[in-house]
Amino acid sequence: MSTQNTLDHLRQLIVSDYSFLYLTTWEENRWGKELSNLSEELDRHFVSWSITQGAQPSFESDTALHDVPPEESLQPPLIEINKALSFLDTLSRYPAGQLFVLRDFHPYLDNPSVIRKLRDLSTELVGQKKVIVFLGPVYTLPVELEKDMVHVDLPLPQMIDLIPILDSVLKESKKQDSSELTLSSRDKEKVVKTVLGLTEREARKAMQFAFHNQSQMHDDIYAVLVGEKRRLIRGSDLLEFYDLDEGMDEIGGLDLLKVWLTTRGDAFSEKASQLHLPTPKGVLLLGVQGCGKSLTARATAKLLSFPLLRLDVGGLLSGERGGSEKNMREALKIAESIAPVVLWLDEIEKGFSGLEGNEVTRDGTLSRIFGSFLTWMQDRKTPVFVVATANSVTNLPPELLRRGRFDELFFIDLPNYEERKDIFRIHLSKRNHASESFEIDNLASKTDGYSGAEIEQAIISAMYETYHKQTSLNQRQLLLSVQELVPLSVTMQENIFNLREWARTRCRLATPDNRVVEMLEEEDRLQVPLE
Repeated sequence: MSTQNTLDHLRQLIVSDYSFLYLTTWEENRWGKELSNLSEELDRHFVSWSITQGAQPSFESDTALHDVPPEESLQPPLIEINKALSFLDTLSRYPAGQLFVLRDFHPYLDNPSVIRKLRDLSTELVGQKKVIVFLGPVYTLPVELEKDMVHVDLPLPQMIDLIPILDSVLKESKKQDSSELTLSSRDKEKVVKTVLGLTEREARKAMQFAFHNQSQMHDDIYAVLVGEKRRLIRGSDLLEFYDLDEGMDEIGGLDLLKVWLTTRGDAFSEKASQLHLPTPKGVLLLGVQGCGKSLTARATAKLLSFPLLRLDVGGLLSGERGGSEKNMREALKIAESIAPVVLWLDEIEKGFSGLEGNEVTRDGTLSRIFGSFLTWMQDRKTPVFVVATANSVTNLPPELLRRGRFDELFFIDLPNYEERKDIFRIHLSKRNHASESFEIDNLASKTDGYSGAEIEQAIISAMYETYHKQTSLNQRQLLLSVQELVPLSVTMQENIFNLREWARTRCRLATPDNRVVEMLEEEDRLQVPLE
């Protein structure tokens, strides 16, 4: 819900003579100002109270308070209760048409005298156009007040709220750092989307830190902004936060998948929203182990400039009754709170491996968790882009494959010749070796059937050997390391064949199907005349 929609809702509640509103938020100052403006708009008097500052503006009354002992006779905790009761006792003597905002009042809501006083006020304030608003980050309510209280969870700032903050930060940055940083309208939209999920104050600090001494926009700035959200999942054992270290340039091949992800990334724009284009839901990546599924999940987050959260499905299970379902709700709630975000479910077939079989043999707890997850995937409104990876379809629940859960299913096969060349170049470059110093074509030819992870391991193995021999990395040692490594396509040939056959008519290919071209290129390399 946007700020304006929330204010419209609060306006309706106030004019409808609801006595008690409980508003939860960490942004006390922002919403305090919004409530002050709203009370002025409704021709109400605005009164703010806190335990440290009392009533602002203060209320002067000649009427003595009843049955309230002097503070000198009380212990420190009771002094605060005394102050709270004293303020509540004055409310009925205020003129009609008041909006009382009580900040951080929740510590006093477990006191019997406070509870009784509020119950008395719930009937006294009716018809006097007086509303008590409890404002704070913690929602706690005694059962006695449940029927009288309306709870509203106030939203964090949306794009329209953060754009003026961004403009202010850019203006201040130019004054303080003599910065020449300028942002296009597209850059501004991307920056604001990156800090969604933060409070106004947090977003301002994050932008000030990221823009300091910067002269032009680049990926590292977005990575810094995303990193500011790390603390939002602090204390959660179910979600793991990943830094945006790897991008699409570090993936060899998978051209069709890259194009698809880039296209879906454009759909997260404000213009797409105005055209009523649905927010992308996510993608399921099925494929051979070590062929780049996990790397693609991490690179997707960097492409979108979204935080990356990895959900441990196995960690959701709890021995406490109802604990597993609660863990799932909490994990999804955290993900939605910092959206837009990429939610990564790695090897999802293992996490939901207890779902096979009939109703008698299947795991009941896991079935309930899975059901709630599917419902969330279908109905969610927040921009949470789910990237699920799977190495096998044996234990993959069929309900997960239905369109509407994911936007698309992609099959990632073993890399072809051109992709293997890219993979060699990428991993050699990452280790400060110029690919021009090696016969990349020959290496790619010798690694047919090798996964990207196996090619990387062959390079690392060759580096160990040459380091031990105190020589530089060379073509001969790379070829020896390749020959010594037995690829997964050999040890698990039948499994890979079955996976390919299943995916052939059920998934989109992540790589263009150029087998005929490859055969011709292979014959040309081997100088075998065509028959």
